[in-house]
Amino acid sequence: MKVIIFDLFGTTVCIPKITLKISEENKDSLIRGQNCEISPEITDFFKYQVENARLYEEVPLIESLLAEPDYLCFCMSNLSQEFTKCFRQLHLDRWQHPIFSCDLGLKKPEESIYTLALEKIKSLLGIEPHEVYMVGDSFVNDYQKPREMGMKSYWLNRNGKKTAINPDHEVSNLLEFYAKIR
Repeated sequence: MKVIIFDLFGTTVCIPKITLKISEENKDSLIRGQNCEISPEITDFFKYQVENARLYEEVPLIESLLAEPDYLCFCMSNLSQEFTKCFRQLHLDRWQHPIFSCDLGLKKPEESIYTLALEKIKSLLGIEPHEVYMVGDSFVNDYQKPREMGMKSYWLNRNGKKTAINPDHEVSNLLEFYAKIR
């Protein structure tokens, strides 16, 4: 069995690129699921983002390919409670055990969120970290830190960004990721 942890936004779900002026403190509080003051502007921002979220083109095919009994898909994402609606709205809730920062008070790249996910996977399936795949669009959160934690991590570089470090596993879309792990 292959266990895959997918990042959500920028990996499976595309949301409009809009910049919102929000303090780092409020942003961190929202991601951790902590109470903070939410202005009408922020409420409108979340509403617009959720209403306009869509799956990346290859995701439905990836979902069908990974529906085989040989694969088990998890999801891990830094997101505020408002964005969990996207997860259900786009029917990604059939993925096993979503791990959301807002539910845990933790966020990537903190070691504790990966540890929690790996412990859950080990207790459910007996699978060790080196047998778990992680794929996502953040070089640090979805590639570098999971790799340090012992996972087989893949950086999803949809836009051909350059980094100071050349990753061992870089893909440009999820079909390329699937082809490499099957």
